[in-house]
Amino acid sequence: DEAKEYWLCWVTTERNEQGPYYAGLTACYLLVNKAIRRGYKSMPEHVNMMDKSMKHHIIIDQIGDENKAILKDFLMNHDEGMWKHSSD
Repeated sequence: DEAKEYWLCWVTTERNEQGPYYAGLTACYLLVNKAIRRGYKSMPEHVNMMDKSMKHHIIIDQIGDENKAILKDFLMNHDEGMWKHSSD
């Protein structure tokens, strides 16, 4: 009842002649119940998404437009140069 949904994002960074950039980005569902200190996730999903991020895939369609906007703002504010050097 008190569980809250989160998206855990796997972000892969690389470096080229222009400098560091975001190379891969994927997201996995996570359910956390702070009251009982428990989190629930699909370990195979997390492993597969981490692997896809490391292979420079971008898979975030499942997080919805509102969360995409939040993630975009976070990544841009974290390092504007990395954002500018990134292709997707």
